[in-house]
Amino acid sequence: MGLAIPALRYLVREHLRKPFDGPVLTLGRQCVYATLADVQDLMRADGLEPRPVVSDDVRTNIPSWRDGPYAHFTSDRAFWAALARLDVYALDISEYERPDFMWDLNSPIPEELIGRFGLIVDGGTIEHIFDIKQALMNINRMLRSGGRIIHMSPMSNYVEHGFYQFSPTVFFDYYGVNGFGGMGCTVADQGVGDSSFNEWYFREWNPLRPEAIVSPHPLLLVFRAEKQPSSTWETMPLQGDYGRVRKAQEAERDRLQQFGRLLGAVRASRPVELAVYGAGENGRLLVRELREIGAPVRCFVDSNERLWGQSIDGLEVISIDAAADRGVVAYAIGSLASASSISRRIRDAYQGRLAAPEIFSVQ
Repeated sequence: MGLAIPALRYLVREHLRKPFDGPVLTLGRQCVYATLADVQDLMRADGLEPRPVVSDDVRTNIPSWRDGPYAHFTSDRAFWAALARLDVYALDISEYERPDFMWDLNSPIPEELIGRFGLIVDGGTIEHIFDIKQALMNINRMLRSGGRIIHMSPMSNYVEHGFYQFSPTVFFDYYGVNGFGGMGCTVADQGVGDSSFNEWYFREWNPLRPEAIVSPHPLLLVFRAEKQPSSTWETMPLQGDYGRVRKAQEAERDRLQQFGRLLGAVRASRPVELAVYGAGENGRLLVRELREIGAPVRCFVDSNERLWGQSIDGLEVISIDAAADRGVVAYAIGSLASASSISRRIRDAYQGRLAAPEIFSVQ
């Protein structure tokens, strides 16, 4: 159970997407495969100034690391303090790594842990718990309303690592049928060698268009979900939660039909390159459709400055002013409801420049 630099970077970007609220509970004390300087550098690389860390937390808090080759690495407490001054607690089945709470997640959690945490991070625990149903219900109950769960769980090529390797549907279906929101999943190809020190290669997982992923490397799924005031914990899903999936697929078909005219206009115009305005769900869907027709998509443009500099589906997210400065002169608008106002915003950004931008939208 540990956090390599790619996992730490994911957590930083998830916090930038929507700030975490504490306290944090980790399932198992998390080994951090990075120095404090590494942690601070990756935060600054994403535009986040790290917060001060008290000296007692700088050094690793993994007992077996204190005198070994990993003694120079930092602690999980230092990471969460630098990120957002969040208090972090660990739960484990044994006292080996000095957790704050000792409990076997095969058994129902005690009352004092119910609704206690704003974020729970499973950095590689539930695959080792035989009663996966009870483990998920326990995690759910320990979250308070508005809290988030993040699972980093083996998906493939982890034979004999634990009891299980997971398909994304396990998490989408359980949390979905219990009324969680904000669900998303990324698959990480962890490359050759020791995944604690490799670079990982991320790709978004679309539950409406599942695909076969063949890789000789370990594959990790990273899943997030947010508990709602009306969320339940005891409802058991059917695989695919067929009614929900069918409705979502119908909604996606409707969006694709609305994109039809836009895609036809792009085919006819054949721009040298274009940006997609809007890095949300509709924008990502539009990028996929544009790529299928061979359109040269260069980047995302979005008004949310927390996204600037991030990479989504292999495309950098930048501001409209940055796009204009880079000479982007064609835009496809992913929004179905605000295309007119976005078109005006784009044109305003290009006032006084040599060329007016070409804009493709559903309207």
